[in-house]
Amino acid sequence: MTKTFWGISALRTSLALSLLTTTTCFSLAQGCENPLRFAKGYTACAPNDWYHSSSIASGAMFLCSDPGGKCTTKVGGLVLPDQATLSIIPVRMGDAAPSGSGVTLLAKSAANEPDAQISSPLETLGQRSTIHYVVIKEPFSVGALNDIPRERYSYFAEVDGHFFRLTLMFCTGDKRARRYEEIAMGVLRSIDSEPPRR
Repeated sequence: MTKTFWGISALRTSLALSLLTTTTCFSLAQGCENPLRFAKGYTACAPNDWYHSSSIASGAMFLCSDPGGKCTTKVGGLVLPDQATLSIIPVRMGDAAPSGSGVTLLAKSAANEPDAQISSPLETLGQRSTIHYVVIKEPFSVGALNDIPRERYSYFAEVDGHFFRLTLMFCTGDKRARRYEEIAMGVLRSIDSEPPRR
């Protein structure tokens, strides 16, 4: 059964603390002189010590906590212990939700695990406007022998009328999990539309 987590009052407190901590750890205003292009007309910022690659054609961006990009297994592309990956892709409402609209509907249609936790609708201040988003937290396993349990956090966000999915992956029990969440939120807040070229 899919569960909803975070009450409204707890949400506001958690969000305020997250904003404060993220500003300290990952200041976009001070540390993002060269935003990265990833989707047609959109950019995002990434920590300077994280590997990144992007494709304008597909609109996807991949981030990896290892500066050399060695974050995943050679077979299957699963995140390695003590590392994290973060991907960003644009989402079309028609692809993910044939009826209805909004980040909540997108999130509910994407939850894969029976014990997935779906947050209440959240808001955060973006580069130009308020960003509406929902988070799914769920365990991830491929079911293989000696498989390492992993966590998958999916952030469904609406930025200026466009929808994006950010997927954060790391191994269960990683002591830097909170730091990874802060970075994911920093990247989410940094999504911005490119100014038109002259």
